[in-house]
Amino acid sequence: MFNVHFEPLPIKNSQTYWETSIIPWDSETFGFGVGTLQLTSDLMLEDYPSRLTEALKIYSENKKIEIITTSIQSNERNLSYFLQKAGFTVIDQTFSIQYHPLNNADWEPTNELSLTMATPQDINTLLDIAGQVFQHGRYHFDPNIDNHLANQRYKDWLSRSMHPDNSQQVLTAKSNNEICGFSIIESNGDDGYMHLHGIEKSWQGKKLGKELILQSLNYLSKNGSKKVGTKISASNIKAVNLHSKLHGIFVDSHQLLHWHLSNHHE
Repeated sequence: MFNVHFEPLPIKNSQTYWETSIIPWDSETFGFGVGTLQLTSDLMLEDYPSRLTEALKIYSENKKIEIITTSIQSNERNLSYFLQKAGFTVIDQTFSIQYHPLNNADWEPTNELSLTMATPQDINTLLDIAGQVFQHGRYHFDPNIDNHLANQRYKDWLSRSMHPDNSQQVLTAKSNNEICGFSIIESNGDDGYMHLHGIEKSWQGKKLGKELILQSLNYLSKNGSKKVGTKISASNIKAVNLHSKLHGIFVDSHQLLHWHLSNHHE
């Protein structure tokens, strides 16, 4: 499976330190390099954003990268302003949500939906669902990325999660013995995580999204998780309202930004 390896980003005459890495899974899906940037020191406001821009251009050209992504706390206004002056564009905002403890009576599923480990026989149907139901991903909001690539990213995510060496698990959701969706989860001791879930379009509007979350929480709880996290786009109002009704705790918020090399060619 893929690994991320961060390395220092050389910037001349800068007292602010950054690290970069290639994102191998998105690079494979898109067919061009995708990287990520993270701040490893305090931001020195006397630094010039143009220095970061030039360093990113050199890095991207050397590594054959087209997009650099980064994620920062939503309240880091100075850092957001600095990054935008360096050529980044705000793409989305995300909420991190936590469920703890996992014994709320309001979370009891209604058994209108069942979750079982996905099988090879399920994969084609699940891939079709993954390629159609998502509209709020970071790459869907990036005007420089074609929607079919943004959709393909979710299909590849599901496909990779089926690999036996992947710590993520794919669960098939069925209603009346018909596949209607999926959930990608991960369990690590006391900590569980809901990475991704979707309901096929013809099954939407039947409150199965709520049931899918409840069943996923129930599944993780039975497998030893004492708390479960997830992350959603702030623009996905239905998901925001649903997690609020289920008493999910909104623990923090992040701003997602993208930088494109093609926007900086002379």
